[in-house]
Amino acid sequence: WNGAHPDLTVRGLLRSDADIALEGLLPEDPLRCRLPGHGMFTLLRYESGEIDLRPMELDTVVVDLARRLVYVTSRLAVRREPAVRVAELRMHFNDPDQQEAPL
Repeated sequence: WNGAHPDLTVRGLLRSDADIALEGLLPEDPLRCRLPGHGMFTLLRYESGEIDLRPMELDTVVVDLARRLVYVTSRLAVRREPAVRVAELRMHFNDPDQQEAPL
């Protein structure tokens, strides 16, 4: 499913607080930043009544150079069984006032 050039991909998983550097894209080369480290979780409520809090994995990082913004996408794979009644997305901010990570 990855549409990026192989030179723009990372093997394995990135940490949500990873340091990233972009080289050869801007005159002020290199451009460096740290991802904010916010934790994404999903609270699963099963039909059986059980509850499970599962961490999500950082899946995609998009850097908008023109706006100096970084967008991240997290993912979680859930089996069909046992049946999930409700899935709630939860987020833990390292700094509650920080909801964007400027470059």
